[in-house]
Order: sequence, then structure tokens, then C-alpha cells
Amino acid sequence: MAQSTPATEKKADRKAPRETPCPELTARRRQSLFVYIGPQAPFGCPVFSGAVFRGSIPEALEHLCAEHPEVRRFIIPIEKLAARRQELRTVGSSMNRAFIELKTKSLAARKARG
Repeated sequence: MAQSTPATEKKADRKAPRETPCPELTARRRQSLFVYIGPQAPFGCPVFSGAVFRGSIPEALEHLCAEHPEVRRFIIPIEKLAARRQELRTVGSSMNRAFIELKTKSLAARKARG
């Protein structure tokens, strides 16, 4: 009769059924992810380029989008991140021009506040 070895025991462990994740974790994984790719701290709002949001956008950023609708253009679904970053890097593209315009407006508004 064959004896079990450590190698065969490891294989047996891998075949064991996996535990199912809790419902809260499953729901969280299904939420949409958004990324902000605009200028750093637009109009003094504490959000930085590359910030990731799960499910919904933070309240501070929602208020900023209400005052400055052009900011919303830089909050994108994570699935479109690569294409939008490429467009952002392309000099003269609409996304690139919008980034420069938003950055300029933001700096001017922050300087005006003092």
C-alpha cells in the first residue's frame, strides 16, 4: 500500500473546496471603480491625480463638480483609464487642452483666494 508523502498531501489540499466570500465583500467587488486623472488639488479640493473611488465620488469632489462641471470630465471609469491617459498625453488633443485649461483656472482661483 502506498504511503502519502508531503507532495501528495499538498495536492490534496489544493483540491479542497474554497470558502465563499461574505456577501459584503462580493457586493464591494461589484461596485464600479473611478479614477481622477486631472490636475493636483483642483481649486483647492483635496484630490490628487490617480485617486481611485469605489462606488461613488466623495462629497467634496461632488461639490467641486457642481461649481466647476469641467472637473467631471477627469473622473473616468477605470476600464477607460489607459485610453484616456494616452489622450491626455497627446499634445493638442481635446483632453490635453481641457487639462491645461482646468489647471490654469485652478491656479488663478487659488492665487485670487490668497
